[in-house]
Amino acid sequence: MATLLASSWAVFAATGKPQNDKVPTWEPYEQGKRTTMIFADEMRAEDDPHAQFRELWASIPAAAARPSASAGKRDSIEEAYTSPA
Repeated sequence: MATLLASSWAVFAATGKPQNDKVPTWEPYEQGKRTTMIFADEMRAEDDPHAQFRELWASIPAAAARPSASAGKRDSIEEAYTSPA
């Protein structure tokens, strides 16, 4: 596995393309296709392999993903470093 990863990185660094004779055909990434190389016992290129997780995260509004604006709010940056939570 280390040889496969290292060869892909080395070729990518030298040419801008990770394709080499040690991995299956690896098409360039395009947002619509999202071709991803799966480095596993059986290596393969897969289009958008975790689409359901990406779509789930994309459906969550950014404000819901972070704590409430008033939760743990401090009056100043100094207070944030000197006062207990």
